[in-house]
Parts: sequence; structure tokens; C-alpha cells
Amino acid sequence: MPPFPGGADRSTVLLTLGTAADDREVLTRVVVATTALDVNVVVAPHQTDDLDMSRLDPELVLVAGFVPMADLLRSADLVVSAGGAGTVLSTLGAGLPSVLLPFGLDKPMNAERAAATGAALVVTDPDAIGEAVAKVLGDEAYPAAAGRMADEISAIDSPARVVDILTERAVSRPSIRGGVPLP
Repeated sequence: MPPFPGGADRSTVLLTLGTAADDREVLTRVVVATTALDVNVVVAPHQTDDLDMSRLDPELVLVAGFVPMADLLRSADLVVSAGGAGTVLSTLGAGLPSVLLPFGLDKPMNAERAAATGAALVVTDPDAIGEAVAKVLGDEAYPAAAGRMADEISAIDSPARVVDILTERAVSRPSIRGGVPLP
């Protein structure tokens, strides 16, 4: 991630509303509200023309486009997202707090569960994003909770390990069909 001009001392907020959020005005309002806090904002829109760049300060906003989430999370202090399962899990796994603006489908449930861990704050109004970001950045409880969640997630067996465990169990037990062991 390229450095922000004169912004090394500012917090960096990763903002991604996912592939389902296609409202250019909402995305732009969220970015404007966030940059009002004098933070660096890395925006990962679904498409680079999803933003009205004429309303944004290029010294505070970097449009990353569609980049692997792991790459973006490495430089972030906080993530603003729509609460998609992949983003929420990746953010918690990286030990980062979130501000979530859930848009339909499973996102309200994901947001509620993330908030229950203490690692996220949920808002329903795009205009409330700035205040929510300021609250999360100013309260050490959010990153502490996110760190605890990252520890829990890292202790979970990987999908490859789960396959190995299931394979070992299947091989070590005789198959049963109708209560009779198979040859």
C-alpha cells in the first residue's frame, strides 16, 4: 500500500461496502464522513467508478479497487464494512475492530454477532459512520476485543486439518449400512 502524503501519524481506515453495495451516493457519503476525522481512508469499492472522487480529498483517500482483503487489512487500524461474512471474519481474524453498516441478506445478523464480541459497532445510517469511527478509534476496548477474537479464530482447526481429521475417522471405523458392517 503506498503511503499517504504526510499521513504516517494518522489512523488508517479500510472502507469496503462489498460487492452488493452499488449506491454511489451512500459510499461517497461514508467516505466523506470518515475523512472528516482526519484519518487516512483506503477505499476498496466493487468498481473504481463507484465513488464520486470530486467530493474527496486525495491526500486522505486512496482508492484500492478490488484487492485481496488480507493485503488491505495489513495496513488498517479499523474496517468499515457492510457486514458481509467474509469481511467480518477476515477483519476479526486480523484482530481489527469494525464499524458495520449492514445492507440486507445475512449482514444484519453478521453485524449483530460481531458487535456481541465487543469488536464492532453497528450503525444503520450512513451519516452516523463518522461518529462511530471516532468512537471505535478512541476506545481501546474495541481493538482489545478484536484481538481476543483473532486469538480464538487462530486456535480453530484449518479446513485442511478438518478434512484430515474426518478422513482419519472414516478410515479407522468400519462403514455401516443398515446396521451391518460393509466388507
